[in-house]
Amino acid sequence: MTPQQKNAAFVTVLMCASLGCQRAPVVPVQVQPKHAMPLDGKQWVVWQNADLEDFVIAYLSGHYYGVKEACEIHDGLAPATSLHHSVDCRAIAPRYSYKSDSFGNPDLSKYTDVLTRFYTEHPEYRFVPCARLMVYLTDDQHKSADDLYTMAKAGKFPAMGASLGIGPGVPVE
Repeated sequence: MTPQQKNAAFVTVLMCASLGCQRAPVVPVQVQPKHAMPLDGKQWVVWQNADLEDFVIAYLSGHYYGVKEACEIHDGLAPATSLHHSVDCRAIAPRYSYKSDSFGNPDLSKYTDVLTRFYTEHPEYRFVPCARLMVYLTDDQHKSADDLYTMAKAGKFPAMGASLGIGPGVPVE
């Protein structure tokens, strides 16, 4: 063994002795969720405002890039009827917009306030995923918390969580 290898071995033993050589706890397979759970109202109501805004920004970014990519793929599959086919395609997609303050920071309260009010005033619907509700907050539709509640009571969100084994009357593990 070279002096460097001896020093490396000594440092490793010293670190293990001082920090403890323990394996990370292993969660038994039967305790792990069977599917990734979508973000829902139970998580939404405990988040800070910055976390809520991060979710909305991520959702809006994903929507934008998803529409952009889908329209570009469509251009490659179908003959373009105009030079601006993907632009036309994006023009008919649902839009989400927001205002910015004088510093350029987005004001996302038109989204966060609706979801917060819906989940706070109607905790029986906290199983509905946030992304499912965001679909109804486009510029064309922009539902209020009361509108979402009316839709929920009318059964507009019945399958939410059903495929994951959650929802009204189904215990969450």
